[in-house]
Amino acid sequence: MDVGLDYILPRLDCGFRGNQAIAASLAEQTHRRCVRSHVPFNGKTYDPACTYIAAYCHPMDVHFSPRKLVENRKIDLLQDHFPGDISDTFRMLEEDGS
Repeated sequence: MDVGLDYILPRLDCGFRGNQAIAASLAEQTHRRCVRSHVPFNGKTYDPACTYIAAYCHPMDVHFSPRKLVENRKIDLLQDHFPGDISDTFRMLEEDGS
């Protein structure tokens, strides 16, 4: 099959393609279809004919992933949210979710 992953496994809520285009590409597929979304499970319409798989991130991953992203940037963006001392960063996260 010579198609991209976004065609086979579209992300529904990112806005890369319109809903009609996504629905049309899914309708063309003859194999078992999968979709991806960042919408929480309680925000989806439940269909008993579907199989749902949830993937969760550990809170430590949620913290360190954006920290590394900010550290790798060439411009000083959001540095105040990620001070040099990791203990300070966790304190900020615990206090106000920054």
